[in-house]
Amino acid sequence: MPGDSRLKPSTQRAFGSRKKRAWNKKAPATSAPSAAELESRPDPLDLPGTSTDDTVGPSSTSETLRVDAAYYSTAEQAQRVERSAQTKTVLSGKSATQRKFDLLGPQDEGYTDWLATHECQRNIECNSGRMEVEAALTMFQRSWAKHACVTGEEAETATEEVAGICNWNQPAEFAYGIATTLYECHPVTKENAGEPIADAFAICVRENSAIMALADGVNWGDKSCLAARCAVHGCMDYLNRALYREGGTIETTQEVFVCLLRSFQAAHSLILQEQGMLTTLCAAVAVQLQGSDQYVVCTCNVGDSLAYVYSQQHGVREITLGSHDIHSMRDMRDALGALGPVDGQNPELNNLTVSMTVVQPGDIVFLTSDGISDNFDPVVGKFAIAKRNRKDGTNTQQPLPPLPEVEAHQRHALTLLRMQDLLQQGLYQGDGACSSAEDLCERMVDFATKLTAAKRRILEDPELYAAGSAPGEDARRRRHRAGPRLTMVPGKLDHASLVAFQVGRGSSSNARCRRQRGGRDVYDGQEDRANRNVPSTPGEPDDYPDNLPYETTI
Repeated sequence: MPGDSRLKPSTQRAFGSRKKRAWNKKAPATSAPSAAELESRPDPLDLPGTSTDDTVGPSSTSETLRVDAAYYSTAEQAQRVERSAQTKTVLSGKSATQRKFDLLGPQDEGYTDWLATHECQRNIECNSGRMEVEAALTMFQRSWAKHACVTGEEAETATEEVAGICNWNQPAEFAYGIATTLYECHPVTKENAGEPIADAFAICVRENSAIMALADGVNWGDKSCLAARCAVHGCMDYLNRALYREGGTIETTQEVFVCLLRSFQAAHSLILQEQGMLTTLCAAVAVQLQGSDQYVVCTCNVGDSLAYVYSQQHGVREITLGSHDIHSMRDMRDALGALGPVDGQNPELNNLTVSMTVVQPGDIVFLTSDGISDNFDPVVGKFAIAKRNRKDGTNTQQPLPPLPEVEAHQRHALTLLRMQDLLQQGLYQGDGACSSAEDLCERMVDFATKLTAAKRRILEDPELYAAGSAPGEDARRRRHRAGPRLTMVPGKLDHASLVAFQVGRGSSSNARCRRQRGGRDVYDGQEDRANRNVPSTPGEPDDYPDNLPYETTI
C-alpha cells in the first residue's frame, strides 16, 4: 500500500459536485446500532497504522463506527427508512512533495441552490450540529430471476435516503450492474435452485469519482443473502459518509485505504447485528487526479470477489491480483476469506488485500463475483485441463490427454485473455468492441449464461423431478446418475453478479445514449428488457442548464 502517496486538493468543481449516479440492491433489515454498542466491539480490522487517531471519516470514533442509514425487511420491502446525514466533501490541505496524487475537490453552490429549490435537500439536527443532506443519484439493481417491474411503492421508496444516498434506481450506460442466477429452474415449480440470489452490488457515481461494492454470500439461503446485503449496505454507507463529509480532508491514497478498511469493519458489524452468515466483499473507489484526466482506483477485497480494468488499448488486467496466488491451483470451492461469524464473531481475513492502479478515460473498472470470473477459466470452460504434478517413479507412458494441460499461472493468463477477447470481439461476428459499462455487463452475463446452458438442461430433466415415481433414495440415485454427464459439459452453476463503471463518462453531457422508440426505452439499439427488471425511462431533453444535476427520471 503506497503509504506516502499524496492527494492534493483541486479547484472547486469536484468530488460530489452536481453530476452523480448510483445504483444499489435493496439493503436488508437493520436497526442502527448505538455508538456505544459499536465502540464496545473489537475491531476485526485493527491493523497497524490504522488506529482511531488516523480516522478518516466522521470527526469522532462513535460517528466513525455508526452504521445508521436506511434499512429494509427481507419479508416486506422497505418497511421503514431511517433518515441519516449525507455530507459534501471539501478536499483541502497542503501539497505533497513525494509521489503526488492530486484529487479534484468539490464545491458547487449552484447545485446546492438547486437542491434547496426542489426540496431535495433536508437539514437534519444531529449530535454534531446541523448538517446538509445532499441528494445523490442512483443505485440500480437488476435481477433476471425476478421478472418484476418497479411498482409505485418501490418508486416512492427510491426517493428515500439509503446508505447516505437519495434517488435510487436510475440507470445509465456508463455505470451499470447485474445480479442474476445461473442455476437450473425446477420444471414443476418454475423456481430456480439457490433462491434467493445471494449476491448484492452497489455503485454510486459522482461527476468525477465513483464508489463500487459487490458481495457474494457464501452458500445458499436467506442468511447468505442477508449477509451480502448487509456487507454492501454497511460498506457504502460508511464510504459515503467518510469520503464526502463536510469539512473533511483527504490528502493521501493511504487515507482512502483507511476508509476502505473501516468500511469493511462497518460491513462486518452490520452482518453480526443482523445475524447474517458469511459473505465475500470487494469495494473500489475511483477518483480523478488534479491537472490530469487520469483516475486512480483504490480497491479492498476479501474472498474471491475480484476487481478488473478493461482498456481498449491494453486489454483486461486484474487489480486484486495480490489476493490469490496465481502460481498454485485454486480450489474453487474455497472462497479464501469472508466477512461474518467465521470463528465466533470474527471474520476470516486470510486474503484481505488492498490494491491500487491508474486508469485512463474510457477504461471500464468492473467487480465480479466468482460466478462470472470462474466461467472464464479455461478448465471450467473445458478448453484445457489442469496440469497435475506427477510423482517420481510413475509411469511416463500414459496416453496424452485430449485437451492441452495448463499450469496455474497459465490458467489465470488465459482467463484474462478470454475476457479480453469477449470484450473486444464479442460473442458473434460484427459485435465489435465493448463501448460502455452496460455493454460489458450484458456481454459477460450473456457469455456465462450460454456457457452453462448444457448443465441446466441436464438438471432440468423432468425425470429427475417426476412426482411419485421414485421417492427417497431412488430420486437421489437419479441425480447421482446425472453427475458424470455434468462433468462432461462446460461451465459452473452459481449466482453471478458484476458491476461496472466507465471512467470519465459521468461528467460527459453525451454519456447517455438513450432514445424513445414506440413507447419503449432503447439501449444501444436493443428493445426494452422489461423481463430483466429494467424500468422504462421517459424522453428527456439533450441539454441541461449548468445548475441542474445530470440525472435520469424514472
